[in-house]
Amino acid sequence: MKQRLRLIKTLNTDIYYNFSKPLSYGDIVSWIDVKGGRGIGKTTGALVLAGNWFNKYNSEFVYIRRYKPELKKFVNKDTLRDVMPDVAYLGDGSGGYTVVNKDDVVGHLIPLSTAINYKSVQFPKVKLIIYDESSLPKGNTHYLTDEVTTLMELISTIVRTRTDYKIITLSNNVDLFAPINRFYNIPLFEDYYLDKSRGLFFEHPKNNPKLLALEEKTPLYRLTKGTSYHEYHYN
Repeated sequence: MKQRLRLIKTLNTDIYYNFSKPLSYGDIVSWIDVKGGRGIGKTTGALVLAGNWFNKYNSEFVYIRRYKPELKKFVNKDTLRDVMPDVAYLGDGSGGYTVVNKDDVVGHLIPLSTAINYKSVQFPKVKLIIYDESSLPKGNTHYLTDEVTTLMELISTIVRTRTDYKIITLSNNVDLFAPINRFYNIPLFEDYYLDKSRGLFFEHPKNNPKLLALEEKTPLYRLTKGTSYHEYHYN
């Protein structure tokens, strides 16, 4: 019998980002891309959604990062256990991890750089695919060659011919011309962009005023005031 997954954070909040708007479109939207400021709750919200769906639909999730070290850091920081405190990680032999809750499989952590290792793996219960840090700032870390094609191949492996799933890509607002944006030829936009014909929802959420009010009381807010970083991070 499936064990109920204990969650210690909730999805709906009046301070942090939640997915109620893109999810309100139902089956019209299959792909949700969120590029927003650091700390607004994008990753936490997506993981809470994954946990809720496990309890409600007996479904699994796939969480993707670009490289193995990123995924290992995610595991070592216990980011997932901040939401699902009782889960454990099992190496899957292909560079990623299987997430379990007692005897039940909850999800899968996969590095995109070794996605080819999963070509023959079956994921019949996966309803949610999360690709985190999908946009990169300029620096030492680079996009993969043919990154979106690799991502699409992995998604195809996961969902096969099923129709009951959502894809969520998350990142900071550091590159509005990231590979996924270029792949879909997404125009510049202010708040959100909806393409019903393809099932795309791209959003640039603004910082919640209540969250901003909390951040205004921090030393970092004062230290960066008047700088370009301040404008990027808070506005």
